[in-house]
Amino acid sequence: MKSEEKLFNFIRKKVPESLSFTDEIAQVLEINYDAAYRRISGKTAVSLQEVLKLMEAFDFSITDVFSDKKDFIRVTKKEGVNSVDKLGEYFSLASTELREISKFQSSEIIYSAKDIPVYYSYKSYRKFKMFAFLNVLSDQFNFKRIAFKDFDNNDYLSTKLKQLEDIYESVATTEIWSSDTLTSSINQIMYFFKSKILEQEDALLIIEDFLKTIQKIEHQCTTGKRGSNNNKVFKFYSNDLLNLNNTIFMQGEKTQKFFVPYTTLSYIKIADPDTCDEALKYLKKQLEFSKQLSGDSALERTIFFNEMYKKINKLKSIIKLG
Repeated sequence: MKSEEKLFNFIRKKVPESLSFTDEIAQVLEINYDAAYRRISGKTAVSLQEVLKLMEAFDFSITDVFSDKKDFIRVTKKEGVNSVDKLGEYFSLASTELREISKFQSSEIIYSAKDIPVYYSYKSYRKFKMFAFLNVLSDQFNFKRIAFKDFDNNDYLSTKLKQLEDIYESVATTEIWSSDTLTSSINQIMYFFKSKILEQEDALLIIEDFLKTIQKIEHQCTTGKRGSNNNKVFKFYSNDLLNLNNTIFMQGEKTQKFFVPYTTLSYIKIADPDTCDEALKYLKKQLEFSKQLSGDSALERTIFFNEMYKKINKLKSIIKLG
């Protein structure tokens, strides 16, 4: 098999069947349809510059195509979040990853949620999530601590995060939570209030929007559908037996990838097929030992979310006491 044939056979596996493969190659290489076809068919050689464009667009390395070694895998790490602008870029990159998966008709996300997934928030709670992250890590990069009421007044970050949330609603999702998934958010609100960084009025408003966020998730559990998109399935499980670690697994009929966190908002991406299969098997094992709360599981779902609401109301009571 010629090198070009092997290369394009590999890339073809990454392109949804609903899209024209030749059109996709033409768009990436910025050439017309006929020129793309000649390269795919081997009639015209592919230049080094074009190979590099293909590698960037379809997220692979030369060793992925031509090496049979199984003793190492390639991982992808994006630049870390070290400023407000970089946090906005982080949300944009996450949106790009989701759009790629959403092109596939059978796309799916599995989220092992140690903490509340980043794509769940509402109004002031959305703003607080970003405020808390930047304040906690402010010593590590260029972020000047400011009052909550003065944070993101131009809605730059809030808009980026809302766009990410909207894209998540276009993909079928399975989530695994534990009874401690809310803990970090509750502790953050308490910490910033006790530290006098949050005013009581702001803290109570954040808690109200935090409550509405959880109510939305419960509603999704009841309907079995993602947000306002009634075509995408939502499955929700609880698991207090196996550790959850915020791993995000994405798959379509032709692609798989998963993201493993190593800091609060820094992930390593792995797309190696064998490693993805191993990760998927482990997530399925987690699901085997989990209780499904979405759909018809009304009693267990009510018990689970009532415990969530008790924690939020307890927090609210503490904040009211000052």
